[in-house]
Amino acid sequence: MIDTFDRARFEQALGFLPLGAKFIGAKSGQLEYLVPICNKIRCYCGTKFYPAPGYSTAKCPKCGRVGEITGLTPGEVSVKVYSSIDPITGVCRESGDDSIRLVMVGHKGKPLGKIDNYTTRIAGWEERLKNKFRIMWAIAQTLPRCPKCHHVVGWNVCKSGQNKDRMFARCWGCNVWIGWKDET
Repeated sequence: MIDTFDRARFEQALGFLPLGAKFIGAKSGQLEYLVPICNKIRCYCGTKFYPAPGYSTAKCPKCGRVGEITGLTPGEVSVKVYSSIDPITGVCRESGDDSIRLVMVGHKGKPLGKIDNYTTRIAGWEERLKNKFRIMWAIAQTLPRCPKCHHVVGWNVCKSGQNKDRMFARCWGCNVWIGWKDET
């Protein structure tokens, strides 16, 4: 049986996210959100905190030390969330054909590869959605960087030829070959 929910309940379900979910509009007949993925920073004083988006350094809120951010910074990798909530009614669609969909995106909103990213809207969807975010966070930590522009790039699947179904990374912005996933 489909679990029907409204915008307020959906946004409450996203409340566990440390950097929150930014509403980005209503497209394709549904509400969309963007969730930044980043690493929590641990200062020398032991304090753990999330850096502010758009900066390469961060200041500890407890001791005031400033340090360089290593790993993913906020906004470098994000998850785009397609909610299945109708923008006019503010309630999810009644059809069970629509799932909540998550797509990992990088620089300029380009998708960073495909993973199991559909969450069915049956009872317990909130916990399944939370687990999908955890999986996406773990995958984001393993994505390669372009050696030229240093943007995070995703894994793609070769669709034809002798390497059909093999995963590879390439920076489409710089046209730089990164390599095959099974050789890294």
